[in-house]
Amino acid sequence: MERKIKGIALLLFSILLTLGFQVMGLGGFTFAFFDIWWAAIFILLGAAGLAMVLWPEDK
Repeated sequence: MERKIKGIALLLFSILLTLGFQVMGLGGFTFAFFDIWWAAIFILLGAAGLAMVLWPEDK
């Protein structure tokens, strides 16, 4: 149950960061010829939180 709560918190935190960076107008950064958006990184963070919530726990 503790892992599911941490996953929900991670998911909500990533949503907060994504919306916050979009509102502030911070787009992204360039890394080795790649244009990376902050929103993409936070969406991946949210996907990890969602996986923590939906993955069955070991018993």
